[in-house]
Amino acid sequence: MAREDATTTRGSGIAGLRATKVMLVDDDDEIRDVLEDILKDEGVEVIQARGGSEALALLKMAVPDLIILDLMMPEMNGWTFYSILQQDPALAKIPVVVLSAASHLLPEGSVMQLQKPIDLPTLVRLLETVGQPQSARRMSLRPPP
Repeated sequence: MAREDATTTRGSGIAGLRATKVMLVDDDDEIRDVLEDILKDEGVEVIQARGGSEALALLKMAVPDLIILDLMMPEMNGWTFYSILQQDPALAKIPVVVLSAASHLLPEGSVMQLQKPIDLPTLVRLLETVGQPQSARRMSLRPPP
């Protein structure tokens, strides 16, 4: 079965899902591919970018509901990408989730953090909270006890 066929026949999506298009910005092909498979299983359209420059170019063609951003990337790191994103009023409105194991590395003003390793329930809660006020998003993303 071709990859396109497999991704369109899996998963029925999440009721109440707010993020239907997500951009993954990460230089690690394996992480992007795993996240894409999980998101597509949940009915989410995925845009992949290998780094900040590629992501900025892709944002001229398609605007996602959410950006999941790695910080440690060659060529253009996540902090630089986020800073450039915030300079464009239209793009600055896109919620950005930083994918990191260290919370002290968050760019100032980033809306959320997704801890590594990623678990599916946390990712689903994240997709459900896009568009809610920041305080609600932060509460929703606390890991289960």
